[in-house]
Amino acid sequence: MLPASITVVIALGWLLIKDHRPSPVVPPLGAPQQVKIRIEVSSATLPVSIGIPISEQASLADEASLTVVDSSGEPVPTCTRVLARWKGTPGDTNRAIKWILVDFAPRKNGLHFLTNGGRMQFEGVGLDQSDKSIIVSSSRLQIELPLSGDKMITRLRLDNNEALRAPAGISAKLPAMAVIAARSGVADTLTVTDAMLFKPGETVGFEHRDSLKWEAAAGSSRIATQGHSFLPQRICRLDEGTPRQEDVEIRDAQATDHQINSPLRFLTLQEARYGICRLRPRRQSSEKPPGRRLSSLLR
Repeated sequence: MLPASITVVIALGWLLIKDHRPSPVVPPLGAPQQVKIRIEVSSATLPVSIGIPISEQASLADEASLTVVDSSGEPVPTCTRVLARWKGTPGDTNRAIKWILVDFAPRKNGLHFLTNGGRMQFEGVGLDQSDKSIIVSSSRLQIELPLSGDKMITRLRLDNNEALRAPAGISAKLPAMAVIAARSGVADTLTVTDAMLFKPGETVGFEHRDSLKWEAAAGSSRIATQGHSFLPQRICRLDEGTPRQEDVEIRDAQATDHQINSPLRFLTLQEARYGICRLRPRRQSSEKPPGRRLSSLLR
């Protein structure tokens, strides 16, 4: 019987010999074979996504060479991704493709083919600028953007067909609004963030905005605000400019906890966590909103 030390040396030597055995040589792939796999399209209204197996004898390693063509041989927009390779991982480009995921957008029903005849070639995007407009064009689309005027798009051509009935533009009237930056000791003077919005002699209104402390469920007759500036018999507008917009009248105000005259019709979310909720005091009657005539330009 061999001593224990000799047994350990023999075992270590055997492990070293085992670990240093040469790795099997990966035979190089041969020339890729012509691939033409049938795909039947029954509805061209939706994109097609399909997994396709490929024979190892095809020696196809580069998925970039694959595209889908229709029965007339016309290529269609195609995107491919390797799912598995023969005797290798999907990322091993030295191995032949075994399974590939193909996404394509057919233009018509009927027979299509996955082939390695090459991908579609797209023209680049062109940009031309003149004194009046900028024209952006591609193989199918042409857009003209004017440099002046109230129109945003004056021409939109798709496949040489004009898609606009008239120049497209956006117009909006926005009220002049500024935030009071500081209080002044003078009764007829305010300091605002942008004094250029106002002119001497104009009548201005005042609006207070706040957010809720927490969300208010539909059907609730109570709201809690962050501020203390809301008084009874004032109308507050919640979620202004959203589908949940509604006006409520404050019946009883206790600091930041307010009772309203009618239950809420919608769930009103808290601004800090869930969304915007604005409160806008205004007069209940239809008379002219309260204003204050300014005797001098706001500073």
